[in-house]
Amino acid sequence: EIELGFLFCRQPIIAVTGTNGKSTTVSLIGHIFKSAGEEAVVCGNIGRPFCGEVEHLGPGGPVILEVSSFQLSRIDAFRPAVGIFLNIADNHLDRHSCPAEYIGAKLNLFKNQTSSDWAVLNCEDINILKITGLIKAKKVFYSPDYERFRPYQPINFASVYAERMFAEFGGRRLWIAGEADL
Repeated sequence: EIELGFLFCRQPIIAVTGTNGKSTTVSLIGHIFKSAGEEAVVCGNIGRPFCGEVEHLGPGGPVILEVSSFQLSRIDAFRPAVGIFLNIADNHLDRHSCPAEYIGAKLNLFKNQTSSDWAVLNCEDINILKITGLIKAKKVFYSPDYERFRPYQPINFASVYAERMFAEFGGRRLWIAGEADL
């Protein structure tokens, strides 16, 4: 279903996968776009099929797509502009023969990405850290615990420090919702 929707979609796609938190994350991203006055469509495994939304998409903002391991295991050309990998734990082993097959299906999110795309990765999940070398997209790592991951901090990173959220890109820190933004 996501493969077919992708073939007809002209908007950028932000795709979210993980064992837990997908629906909450896509809903939050959609809300952020809409609050900023941007068009965004939330669909996929969250209950509104991607294929059903493609024909209604205007020229506006992105598609925020929830994708499952089942959907990702069958992709061929699907390529999101941004792929977000929240977390990974043993799951759906009734469908996937082993944990490695399940992780491999999730990893397909990044299969067709290039260096012009983005991968947003949870650096607190050891299973995700193990596969980052296989991803060709630009990587942004996130963690709520800046101090713990500071020694391993990659170039692109998002976290919370002193109860303020920030992002660092190329060593330059951008405070998000800091005192000046409230």
